Amino acid sequence: MSYLYLSDSLASVSELVAKLTFVRLLQREKIIEPENLMQRVATHEAGPVKESIREYVRFVCLVNPAFPTSREEELYAASYKYYCWYLDNLFETFAFELEDWKRGFEGCLFIG
Repeated sequence: MSYLYLSDSLASVSELVAKLTFVRLLQREKIIEPENLMQRVATHEAGPVKESIREYVRFVCLVNPAFPTSREEELYAASYKYYCWYLDNLFETFAFELEDWKRGFEGCLFIG
């Protein structure tokens, strides 16, 4: 999470926002299964995905001086693009970790 506060890298912050969004959308799941249709639907629904990304981006713009509100749309677009582009990779990466897939995100913003 410290990247959200400190990083001035658009690529790093947008990657983390995308990962946080993925974890947030699937946080009730015990394991990630790339072939699970319900998990796929949950991560592809445009409304919840965009809403989650928007909330993280707004947070970044409040706490990170490298991303003032004037860069909100730039960060949102980069985060959404990363999320869409790497969604299959996110499934594979987190599935590989079995039940430990969300351990590194416990206590993060919007993740219980």
